[in-house]
Amino acid sequence: MNKLWIIALIMFIYACGSNKYVITSSLEYRSSKSIVKKVNQNHLDYNWFTAKLSGKIEFDGADTPISANLRIRKDSVIWLSVSALLGIEVARIQITPDSLKMMNRINKTYWSGDFEDVESAYGIPTNYEQLEGILVGQISLEKQKLRSIISENKYLLFNKSKKEIPQTKAWIDNRFLMHTFLLEDELEQSLTIRYVEYEKHAQRWVPLKLNLLLANTEQQTEANFTYSKVNINNPKKVNFSVPENYVPID
Repeated sequence: MNKLWIIALIMFIYACGSNKYVITSSLEYRSSKSIVKKVNQNHLDYNWFTAKLSGKIEFDGADTPISANLRIRKDSVIWLSVSALLGIEVARIQITPDSLKMMNRINKTYWSGDFEDVESAYGIPTNYEQLEGILVGQISLEKQKLRSIISENKYLLFNKSKKEIPQTKAWIDNRFLMHTFLLEDELEQSLTIRYVEYEKHAQRWVPLKLNLLLANTEQQTEANFTYSKVNINNPKKVNFSVPENYVPID
């Protein structure tokens, strides 16, 4: 495992969608502001979010299984302990608002950087808030100028202006939960984020299954994650200490 695992996780904030909209009348029309307000009311109120994460990443014809312990302290840190068979830790990742760190237990290497490094190297403008929101199903729509229509029995929000980059589309179901979030930039780089299943915790909805598809004109990467053993507001340790014999990687 190398730093591309972190990059792949961050790149999942991008998505694309069709410009063809099928209008239906099974839902009552609402303005975009009304829909966003309802979505925000469904957001989980938490200080800590912890879960077991399992799934796979499909890239270049190969499937890589993923098993990890996920710990999030709201607005503070995202921590992942990635395991192989028999529960042996093979990598550890820690992301804060101003830093990204990863160490490879197998190769005894580590990498550290920040979101500016990612944007400079890959042209991906993102931040900690966006990444944390994706993981807990709380993608922010408040700072965008959006239109709303009804499409495929869901509310569809999209940019008022086609000149805005990246272009945003969000499908909201009849419970006012995010179903699909899509972005596309001017280079036709895109990612689809789908929340396949939710369940209630602390009287609020938590995503259980996520499907992430990153694509460009040459290749695509798909990830499917499932959460289990979800726990809200149960503080956990988020240690990240690199042993002295580990070697830094570029």
